[in-house]
Amino acid sequence: THAVMTYGCGVWIQHYLAKAGMTPGDRMIVDAVARFMNFALAMPIGWLADVYGLGFIVLMSVGSIAVTSLPLWVLLSSDPTNVVVGVLALGIGYSWFATCMGSLIYHFAVENFPVEVRNTGMGIAYNIGMSAFGGLAPVFVTLVLEATWLGPGIVYSLAGLLGFCTLLFGRWLRLQGKLEMANVRRTPYWGPLGGDDIVVKGKYASGNPESSDSFYENSTMSTSESEASKV
Repeated sequence: THAVMTYGCGVWIQHYLAKAGMTPGDRMIVDAVARFMNFALAMPIGWLADVYGLGFIVLMSVGSIAVTSLPLWVLLSSDPTNVVVGVLALGIGYSWFATCMGSLIYHFAVENFPVEVRNTGMGIAYNIGMSAFGGLAPVFVTLVLEATWLGPGIVYSLAGLLGFCTLLFGRWLRLQGKLEMANVRRTPYWGPLGGDDIVVKGKYASGNPESSDSFYENSTMSTSESEASKV
């Protein structure tokens, strides 16, 4: 989802607006608003993830992308030379959800892997995703646009839906005790959805003595517990 929205949406739409006839100055305004959204919302979104759970906020982000991407594309394509439409659709609309993903994706992706395989897992998963899906997304979106004017919006929505379903599947596996997605901080992770108290057992489970992530158990001790342990 992050790869498609970064290159297939954020980067490609600027090309689409230029081809549609929007002036360079207006495109700069649209992009400036988008960048401002990125900077202004990054810390509040990180705070929400800390308070309500990383998994929960990422799930809500990709779900929002699935629901709103097609309507936002309909708005943008209705008048692609209008700077106000561009700001509303790309500068605010798409950028809001892109910021939700972009602010959390690195923490989220890293935390999916236990420390024993974290560097390898993150490197392979992230780079394949960004190169294969992100790199080819502009080409694919262009081809889909030639088939139907709703094509890009459909692609963005499907990307969000894929991420949403994948996260729900991961959550289901965790509830079954088969997969640990939170290998750094187990709670809050799914937050309001519950299930953070489930402990996944196995070699790569968070806090397992065989894992270097067992530091988590010590890092979450209260001050009084820490002092008591010293005594």
